[in-house]
Amino acid sequence: MTIDFLTNLVGRDELVSRPDHPLLLRGPDALVGVEDSLCAVFEPHSLEERNPAHLATRLIASRLALPRSARTLLVLSRRQESRFAAIANQFSLTTNRSDQSLRLFLRSHDFGQTRPLERETFVAGQKRFDAAMEVTRFAFFLNRRSGESHRPDKSFRDTRVNRRLSLKGLHYDPRNRVVVQGIETSLITAESKNNLIRQVNSTLSGNVLESFDLVEGVPQEKSTYRHSAVASAGEKLLDLRSKEVYAAALTGTAVLFGSKAEVIEETLSHFSERFGKFGAEGV
Repeated sequence: MTIDFLTNLVGRDELVSRPDHPLLLRGPDALVGVEDSLCAVFEPHSLEERNPAHLATRLIASRLALPRSARTLLVLSRRQESRFAAIANQFSLTTNRSDQSLRLFLRSHDFGQTRPLERETFVAGQKRFDAAMEVTRFAFFLNRRSGESHRPDKSFRDTRVNRRLSLKGLHYDPRNRVVVQGIETSLITAESKNNLIRQVNSTLSGNVLESFDLVEGVPQEKSTYRHSAVASAGEKLLDLRSKEVYAAALTGTAVLFGSKAEVIEETLSHFSERFGKFGAEGV
């Protein structure tokens, strides 16, 4: 995927391709900033071609991370139009590369089919991030005090949860959900950084679909329950300032470092009111 066609529509100093945002693992493909207008540009990736639910989660995370006034543009080819029809109206504009009105749209303040984030939504996002990081820090320091780690207890692997998550007719089946202390959590077993990023992305796709809806392109929380993800090799691959940890916290997911069952269980027990019990309404 390339967004080179945008250089024909805006100046090079008005375009950032593949922007690196500290809170996003999968953000927009480009940002266009013209005067006081900001537009996030999306084109489907191969992962999203296989399952458009991943584009919905990328949009939700981006809207939570970017300024409240950021607009969104989805660029599709003709063959992709039916594939992404379920969420096309959640972008300010959905069109193709040859659209003659693109230049005007990128320089406008037109939200089209969507609207800006309310201040309340932005404030709620800050609180959600802080709450997730509080849980992550608790587990991080508890794990440090507990001595050397070992592989996850077999009990983590024996309590798998099968769940289908849906948004706007899109579906995703997370494969790494388990139950610990009666609380549903995600298990990230990767022992290399690349695999860890892939597993975190998959985890966040499931958690975002479960936690948020899209209304006129704006993420709306569906549940007050939060999520956790146990990263068994987290102490080797991550720290408290890792982008993966921040990206998870943005969507309300606390990354729990280490593989010792007692650390995970004590953390989830300490914050149990935030997660809710498996099988309860909304979980």
